[in-house]
Amino acid sequence: MDPLQSLVANLPPDHPVVALHNGHARGAPGGDVLRKLRHSKNLTQAELADMLYVTQERVSALERGGVGRAQIATLRRYVEALGGRLHVEVDLDGERINIS
Repeated sequence: MDPLQSLVANLPPDHPVVALHNGHARGAPGGDVLRKLRHSKNLTQAELADMLYVTQERVSALERGGVGRAQIATLRRYVEALGGRLHVEVDLDGERINIS
């Protein structure tokens, strides 16, 4: 089991990180959070792919639920290409710890 899977396995099932890891997000049926973020910047998958130096198919895969298999660096580049900043945090015994 990779470190991210191990971390997610120890979170409560209703934790938002678990939902994202499984390709779903609260309030965004179908796990289309990344797609909604991209749409908010009026970008096509192809345009974002060019910015990330990946294929349009890779962007599509991420948006279809590949978030759980994506490396944090990939998600960071995706979010930063949209002008955002990715935050990763751990909720351990009720304490929220920012790890990036």
